[in-house]
Amino acid sequence: MRDVYLVPMREEGSTNSHVYGALRRLDGQSGGDARLAPIRVRFGEPRRLADLVDAAQSPRAISACLQADYEATFPRPRARVFRWIRLPWRVAWGRGRG
Repeated sequence: MRDVYLVPMREEGSTNSHVYGALRRLDGQSGGDARLAPIRVRFGEPRRLADLVDAAQSPRAISACLQADYEATFPRPRARVFRWIRLPWRVAWGRGRG
């Protein structure tokens, strides 16, 4: 039996609205406010499936193992902090002027 390899992949900067807008443009329809934005596709090292999971595991356990490996390969980005949060609340909400 041949080995099965998985290649982890992550799209960055892509949203459903971008994808659907691009498909509408390809179809000749007006995309409205949809714009074509650049995306980044990152790949991880190929991995043998047999090294990640055991065939005797339940589907739920296999899914959890694969998800843990993916998250280790592509850690979640830290939450963005907006600049206006650092301002005093009265100024941020427009109450400190005047």
